[in-house]
Amino acid sequence: MQQDLTFLNRRKFIAGAALAGAAFAKDGARAAAPPPPGRLSEPLAQPMEKGFHVWDVKPIDYVVDEYLMSGESPFWEPTSVLDTPGNVASSKAPFNYLQHTPNSDPRKTLGSGPYTTRIVVYRPRDMTKFSGVTVVEFIHTEDNGYLYVFNTISKFYASRGIAVVALQHPENFAATAKAAPDRYGALSVKDFTQLWGTAQQLGALLKSPGTPLRAATQRLYLTGYSYTGMCTSTFANFFHDLTRDAQGKPIFDGYLPHGNEYYIQPLDVPVIRVNSQGDFNYFTNQSYNPFARVPDSDDAWNRTRRYEVSGAQHAPLPR
Repeated sequence: MQQDLTFLNRRKFIAGAALAGAAFAKDGARAAAPPPPGRLSEPLAQPMEKGFHVWDVKPIDYVVDEYLMSGESPFWEPTSVLDTPGNVASSKAPFNYLQHTPNSDPRKTLGSGPYTTRIVVYRPRDMTKFSGVTVVEFIHTEDNGYLYVFNTISKFYASRGIAVVALQHPENFAATAKAAPDRYGALSVKDFTQLWGTAQQLGALLKSPGTPLRAATQRLYLTGYSYTGMCTSTFANFFHDLTRDAQGKPIFDGYLPHGNEYYIQPLDVPVIRVNSQGDFNYFTNQSYNPFARVPDSDDAWNRTRRYEVSGAQHAPLPR
């Protein structure tokens, strides 16, 4: 394939990939068993006072619930630095795996094992204001745990009654357990790729009667920014089609992978991305990546919107 693909050629490629993706997703939906819901501990006491990197949401009239979530999940061959200890790239997990290729071949399952992770639930104090929309955000590994999207638009969430559930990344388990051993000492995974299994089982839990929100989630989305945006893109590519309910419907109703330009294959749910111009220059290089700026589409199997902030960089400059 030529490296200087035109906009039209990119559209043709995406259209063809959408048809192939549709066929694969339908076959995958029939073949994959629904992920089981994760099992919750009792609520951890006083999360805002004793929890590790827990936001004070009293100013937006929200409350916080914190849990350990356990279960057993598969582990897979790694995808990238996102699911290898220490964020180390290797021949089996190259850093650029999704940056410059539309390859989304299923990862080989290598086994299964137990896990215990942590979730933090931010929800309206008055649940009659809950909109039925829940957003799952991976906890960033920076500063031992940070929520970039929630930090930026928490007031927007609150104005619309949107619940947010933060999911711990295994890279942060050691630092989190060290901060409060009695509280978090049980955090563990057999393999770092179980990150994806925890996201699957959290999604299943949030759409089950046992949801910690105490109310039904009608629409469920996965988001992240920068590193966790890459996690969101990776989950969408490799695990979306394995994350369906018993009727074959997607458990996650869409993806919001901001601040990165990992390619995402055409899916049967919407993908909305907000990037700075610097994200394209930093995460990819247009001179050899024809897939970087995917055009908007309303195709049934490729509903995509891309917003690019001209002249902006990936992160704020020091004041």
